[in-house]
Amino acid sequence: MNELRWASRAAYAAAVLFVVSLARFFFIPRLGLPADSVLVAELNGGLLPVAAHLMLFPVVAALPAPPWARAAGYGWLVIDITTDIMALQGVADTLYLPMRYGGHVSAAV
Repeated sequence: MNELRWASRAAYAAAVLFVVSLARFFFIPRLGLPADSVLVAELNGGLLPVAAHLMLFPVVAALPAPPWARAAGYGWLVIDITTDIMALQGVADTLYLPMRYGGHVSAAV
């Protein structure tokens, strides 16, 4: 039961981080922060999404699903985190976005 409680809290924390991550698209331009500032680059580049994805590992572990389904969840997390880090490092969108979309498609299947 303790594992489920931890997974539940991790899921809520990840949801909060995802909401904050998405809200940055609305608030950063309105705050007037320069686009080349370190804070904006790190927030837009992937620190919030990476943190949110890391919080989902215990959630996937606690899912009442067959091992192949959990493996797909872990694979999706690894691919998504990798592409978030690629964005954070300034890799061109044309390189990391196809990988990201491919990870989402395989996880959905």
